[in-house]
Amino acid sequence: MQKKRYDAAFKEKLVKEAIETGNATVVARKYNINPGVVSRWVRDSKNQPYKEVQKKALIPYQSLSQEPLDLDSALKQIHQLKAIVGKKELEIEILSDLLKKTNAL
Repeated sequence: MQKKRYDAAFKEKLVKEAIETGNATVVARKYNINPGVVSRWVRDSKNQPYKEVQKKALIPYQSLSQEPLDLDSALKQIHQLKAIVGKKELEIEILSDLLKKTNAL
């Protein structure tokens, strides 16, 4: 049995209809699609803003995922990575301290 593929416009239409009606099962039956598929599309559409934020957050670090070609670029990359790690450690420390303070209340 071959897996059916649906285009993005059709998925968006069904997701919008499912959200408006509040029932993905009814929409799925209307279009003769497995209700679990439509439910997954709705769930994925709700997670979409998170994915967009994640992509935007990773844009500045894309150059760091490439292998350096020479010593100078390698040293520059090491310096950038150390700065990022330091920043993340500081964020973790601040969040841990904040968590301790909120749990103490």
